[in-house]
Amino acid sequence: MAILACILARETLAACTIPGTYDDGSGGCNACPAGKSCNIVGGNLVSDNNCNGGEYSLKGEVSCTQCPAGYECPSPSSTPVLCDATNGKFSAAGSTSCSTKSANINTYTSETTCGLTNNEYFRNDLAYRCHKCPLGSACDAGTKQKTDCTAGQYSNDNSGYGSTACQDCPSTNYCPSKTLASPLSCLAGTYTDSQNQVGCTNCPADKACTGGSISSNCGAG
Repeated sequence: MAILACILARETLAACTIPGTYDDGSGGCNACPAGKSCNIVGGNLVSDNNCNGGEYSLKGEVSCTQCPAGYECPSPSSTPVLCDATNGKFSAAGSTSCSTKSANINTYTSETTCGLTNNEYFRNDLAYRCHKCPLGSACDAGTKQKTDCTAGQYSNDNSGYGSTACQDCPSTNYCPSKTLASPLSCLAGTYTDSQNQVGCTNCPADKACTGGSISSNCGAG
């Protein structure tokens, strides 16, 4: 009888080493409760641990799982809840709640969908956040990268954001700021003779300058 009890006890102990179970102290094995991790320790003992914030586990699972990006996990014992992206909600991995995106941020479920609109670029600071291109920069929909315009260039899509490419300031005009919606015209008596100028030059003596270029020589007298 004692031998049989010993065998049963050994079988019970072995059963409690099954991943996703734990010993409740009464000699029986139970499925790991939701919101906890039940991992085998030392080959035959079982630990019963709470999931951390931003993690979850369902009943009988071995370990806690990080809440995926685009979901919120307000309770460690419940399945993740999808953020309502249509209403501007997003989340990073490991979030207990969804956040609301700013006006200049679009959020997608993967990097490959970033850039559906031409003036977006991808920045991996939070879960797949696609930022509207800032003024003075160019954002290519194909590469999803942001490039800052250089002096004498400008980028403005006329809606408060940067465009898909930096534009060279044309000769006869000047561009003192990268955020211009369009190049500025040189004042009368000034000119530029090349592209990408940030200012105009005073017209030389004995010359006439109109429309941003040297138009003619002044007559005698």
